[in-house]
Amino acid sequence: MHTERAKNAVIIILIVLNAVVYLLNMERAGAFSLTTAQEDAIQQMLARNNISNYASFEGVSDFSPRRQMSTASFDYGILQGLLLGSENVQETSGFERAIKTSPRGRVVLTQNNLTFEAAREPGTVIPQITEEEAEARADAFLTELTAAADLNFTFSRIYTQLQTGGSDYVVFYLGVYNGTVIASNYARFLIDGAGIAQLSCTLAIPEGLTGQSREICSADEALFTLCSEMPEEYAEHNNTTFLMKMELVYFMAERGGDRSVAIPYYMFTTRRAQDEPDRQERHLINAYTNSYYR
Repeated sequence: MHTERAKNAVIIILIVLNAVVYLLNMERAGAFSLTTAQEDAIQQMLARNNISNYASFEGVSDFSPRRQMSTASFDYGILQGLLLGSENVQETSGFERAIKTSPRGRVVLTQNNLTFEAAREPGTVIPQITEEEAEARADAFLTELTAAADLNFTFSRIYTQLQTGGSDYVVFYLGVYNGTVIASNYARFLIDGAGIAQLSCTLAIPEGLTGQSREICSADEALFTLCSEMPEEYAEHNNTTFLMKMELVYFMAERGGDRSVAIPYYMFTTRRAQDEPDRQERHLINAYTNSYYR
């Protein structure tokens, strides 16, 4: 009899404790979520700064503490092989960079960046290309690179832009790891009718989260910094700026040796009213320090 009562008492205590823990967790989660009042204040602040908001708060509503992301250096050898081929490749070294050439073109490699320019015979007529064809060629190359290098991240196409006064297309990508954008992993193609005319990329291999969680600023604090630090050409009174997207990403401002860390950043995508719809700028705010990255 007493044993049965004791069991029931223990069960009741456990239920109460679970309820208390649940409520505490809910309260803690709410402490790191944008409120309706904060969202309204953001809209008012943006309006005062001549910024029209077309972005959702969904990607920045949770500002709970974040950890850093560990990364390893990327071996550009496979990428160079895909661009230059294996025949008649010549290499020269310069100050903190390596230069390789082949009949296909020229690669310049620094510690953190690779650039490629295709060889084009003078007087060669380059056929016209459509936007869809340009995207398909860039997509296909990155698919080939992902398989050849066995990459653990993917590429998300951010925009395709017709070159001013030309018929070539810029196709721009950012890296994505486990659903999170790695904004310092990028690939920028210039595609013409003959294929890849130019490529610039910076890549690293994400390895996972590391270290202790640290508090980050909220989206309204980051947007206040954006409004305060935005380049002057965006602050002209007669120049409306459109805020197109808000998201929390990881970004490596500095890289060192074989190992580096990416830290949380707010990334705000904007467009000036007089610019073409595909001419967008990305602004980065360090979420730990609430400082504008230049």
